[in-house]
Order: sequence, then structure tokens, then C-alpha cells
Amino acid sequence: MTRPITSPDAMPMGRRDFLALATSGTAWLLLPWRASATYESLPALPPLVDRNRPSLADFVRLSRTLTGHAELDSGMAERIYRLILAEPWGSQHVAQVYEKIQAAVARDPTRTREQVVRPDAFQSGEQWFISHVLVTWYTGVYYHETGHQGVGFEHALIHQTLLDLMPIPTLCDKVPGFWADPPAAAGAGK
Repeated sequence: MTRPITSPDAMPMGRRDFLALATSGTAWLLLPWRASATYESLPALPPLVDRNRPSLADFVRLSRTLTGHAELDSGMAERIYRLILAEPWGSQHVAQVYEKIQAAVARDPTRTREQVVRPDAFQSGEQWFISHVLVTWYTGVYYHETGHQGVGFEHALIHQTLLDLMPIPTLCDKVPGFWADPPAAAGAGK
């Protein structure tokens, strides 16, 4: 049973639920298997200082390994980290996946991401967790049964992935249709 996450930024359930379900099983496809960086050896991960509560730095290292992106937004990382640690399974999954990747790289420092981060190397709960982390980093939305939360729209990795095809969309904080209203200063000089 998960603990509810309440926030004024919580997103309503709806079509995004479908996206979460549709992408959770295929999140492994988000791993940059074909990227040139994939074929480079993974850097060794230092040991966890506290296995019961992995640090933000540990989570960022794990996220870099899972996503294949060396540059991740620090604010988005902190928001995802806080939400994951708020879950009863959070610390446990971060530590388990981190230590499995750490051990695999330590056994063979020449192993690549595609050899280390593959579904059959992890138990089902760990696979779900990795998919959840990948979906969150790529969509910028932390999907949760009690309400979804935006954690970084403009820093979502999907925008970097599609940058050659389309520009990063922007958010507007105005009421829809605002552009049809006359400007506030119209007629002020009469």
C-alpha cells in the first residue's frame, strides 16, 4: 500500500493514467541502447553511505546510469528524489538497484550499459521501479495512484531526445483564450 502524496501541484487522474500504464511496460525502450555512450564502460559507483536512506547524490548517480544522460536537472532530481523517498518502498528500491548495478560494474569494469541495465538482471519490483524512474525522467511527471505531480516539464528528457525534430514546448500561465482579449493598455492613451 502506498502512502498518499498530497500537493497543490497534484495533477488530476485521467488520460495521463493511460500514458503511465502504456509506458511503464515499455520504459526499458527509453534506455539509450543505440546511443554511442551505451557502448562505453559504465563508471564505477561508490558505495552507499546509508543503505536505509540513499542520498540525493546516490539517486542522481543511479539516474544518470539508468537514463544514460550525464546532465540531469538538479531541481528535477531533488523533486523526484523527495517523492520516491516518501514512498514506503522508495529507499529500498533505490538501494537495491544501485547496489546491483554497482556489483555488476565491479565484477567487470568493461561492461556497458546495455549489458548491465537489462530487465532480466532485476526482480519484478526492481523492474517496476526502474520503469517508474525512467518514465518520470522522460515525461517530467511522477505518476501516482493518489494524483500525479509535475516535477519538471521543461527538463523532461523527452524534449532532449526529440530536440532535432521539434523545439521544447513552453508553458503559458494565462487563462486559455487570453490572446483574444484586447491588450490591457488599449485605449489608455485617448
